Amino acid sequence: MRTDKIFKKLSGGDLRSEGKANEVALEVVSNPSLLADLSQGLLSDDKVLRGRTCMAMEIISREQPELLTNVVQQLIELAAADTVPQVRWHIAEILGNVDLSDDNVERTIPIILTYLKDKSELVKYCSVQTLGGIGRKSPLREKIISNLIGLKNVSKSLGKVVAKALHDLDAKQ
Repeated sequence: MRTDKIFKKLSGGDLRSEGKANEVALEVVSNPSLLADLSQGLLSDDKVLRGRTCMAMEIISREQPELLTNVVQQLIELAAADTVPQVRWHIAEILGNVDLSDDNVERTIPIILTYLKDKSELVKYCSVQTLGGIGRKSPLREKIISNLIGLKNVSKSLGKVVAKALHDLDAKQ
């Protein structure tokens, strides 16, 4: 029953609107037992519901990232499979905010590296930020650096994020 209420708040319209993702995120932060219901949205065939579920989880990841510990595996699997830009950028942000085990970092980096080729500038932007953060201690650090250096024809704002990520990766050896 709770899942239906959450899904109703996250459904409808299109991916350009947020729905009530912020409201749902605040409810989950206040009542963490709702996370199991929210996470069912990651499995939905409805891309709007999936996107808003990820948006709510991104908000949670900024406030209380530890709440998402039990859904990290599911998020990594979705990150590898989903092609919806709104899902991808929110997942990139989440994976940059939560505490990942070394194994999960090694699983996540190759997935996020593929996001650098996404058509969406926002997916690239969020991915660069995440790579700069999680790649510092990774054996894939050099691969991240070469992929970031290899980005061509990027916007000025993305170029700034790339420069910051490269600085962070270089400074944190």
